[in-house]
Amino acid sequence: MHVREYRSEQEFLDLLRRNGFKVIEYKSKGVRYPIMDLLLKFSMKLGLLKVSSDFYLKRKVLRKLRRIRTPVIGYKTIEVVARKV
Repeated sequence: MHVREYRSEQEFLDLLRRNGFKVIEYKSKGVRYPIMDLLLKFSMKLGLLKVSSDFYLKRKVLRKLRRIRTPVIGYKTIEVVARKV
């Protein structure tokens, strides 16, 4: 696994093909980020909260709220199955 930004799916797929891979299958989906994480980071920056690493473990309601996610516009993940030719 590796994280890197490309301008488009096609740019990434072309890179694989140019380097001797045959793309067998791929899928992409939009990146979504937990709204609670944004709120917590903002609250921490303002000095309203001090959050420990087990913050979500201790609060069941917050774990459930963390499932609410917002799309990160312009970002996708892509999973590729490819074979070296």
